[in-house]
Amino acid sequence: ITTANYPMQIARPFLPGEIPNYPQVRINGVGVLTQADVKQRYPDGSVKHAIITFLIPLLNANSTVTLSFRDQPTGNNTPFLSGADMLQNSFDFEAKMDLTDTNTAATVSASARTMIQNNAFTYWMKGSVATSVIIADHSVARAYDIGYDSFKPFRPIFHATFFPGINKVRVRFIGEISNTEAMEDMAYNLELRTGNTISVPVYTKN
Repeated sequence: ITTANYPMQIARPFLPGEIPNYPQVRINGVGVLTQADVKQRYPDGSVKHAIITFLIPLLNANSTVTLSFRDQPTGNNTPFLSGADMLQNSFDFEAKMDLTDTNTAATVSASARTMIQNNAFTYWMKGSVATSVIIADHSVARAYDIGYDSFKPFRPIFHATFFPGINKVRVRFIGEISNTEAMEDMAYNLELRTGNTISVPVYTKN
């Protein structure tokens, strides 16, 4: 379908000296607002690797656009969203993991919204086009690890990218084994849900 303001986020390496400051995307030869989160630079200071975020103003159905890159003086990394900004009604943000024990039917849950409210997140990308955060507690406290006993072997992790210009959020759900010093079985039925006003299942697996 034809889509206005189609969000794009790509990782890209560059040659030494190719981009002295920050990369800007050109779509069919026309520059667009580009957020560049530079993760590595060469010894000469030029960009080695960057995460690039932008909106395609109009992506017509069954069409092709050509992207090219040129240098720009800034990465457009301000302003960016605070935790309170991410919880605004315009995003209607919530992401939940529900794990239901296959034996007892007991359910344990993890809420990304609650974790943001409690500042249990770190920034991965900051800028005017998008703000990306890693929502997790990787500290020794393991405050949000869940399970059916005191071992709490399951670590919920959410990667969320907020696009304020279009009031959209992209979410990645991750579950990790967090307690490597204990042995136990944890059999569960999984349900992933998004949305704060109305919580909608987006994935289920027994």
